[in-house]
Amino acid sequence: MYSLAIETATDICSVAISLDGNILAESTVFASRKHSELLAIIIRQVLENHHVSPNQIDEVLISIGPGSFTGLRIGLSTAKGLVFANHTRLYALPTLLSTAWSVRELSSRVGVLHHSHQDMYFYTDYKLSSAEKTYQVQTGPLRESWDALVDIMPSDLPIVIQGEFPAEIANRILWNNPVHAGNLIALHRDFPGKWEIDEPFTLEPEYLRDFEAEKYRNPLKNENQQ
Repeated sequence: MYSLAIETATDICSVAISLDGNILAESTVFASRKHSELLAIIIRQVLENHHVSPNQIDEVLISIGPGSFTGLRIGLSTAKGLVFANHTRLYALPTLLSTAWSVRELSSRVGVLHHSHQDMYFYTDYKLSSAEKTYQVQTGPLRESWDALVDIMPSDLPIVIQGEFPAEIANRILWNNPVHAGNLIALHRDFPGKWEIDEPFTLEPEYLRDFEAEKYRNPLKNENQQ
């Protein structure tokens, strides 16, 4: 079974392909505000390099947020296009959890910080068990200023962070800039069937914030849907 993973929730633009849960290839680039230019090219290159055609993809894994408004939109739109054209399954995986799961062998408790902009961060605190393949959300997901997070985060909590970070947590960082599409494949492999989307075309990203563009309403989505 071929899986294609797309990660565009941050300034990272990353694509990976796996066969039966084993990563065949991954391409990851720092692409601030260039996801729209690069994502389709990266997908094509990754598939062509392993002689896989789009219609051989059995499932698409998308990083659903929270994260960049534009990056999430581009990634999800691309994923929907692949699903529609090739009749594949779509899985929408939590971005912060995929980051946390990437360090499950290093710590059973971790705080994940993804830099949003200025002094704002996305944050979740997890308990993880690699052996039992379980996780528990302790706090979050939140989008808060650094000053607010200082009062929320346990002072001894190991941190995994994507992007800029305050100097005072440097000695607590397990991994800096860990985001890539391979994390989605690892998370999906350990939680098969979870986060499958029954109605892909009404799916919207998880933003944790309001935008001017939030006035938009998906015409395919019933107003009574949660």
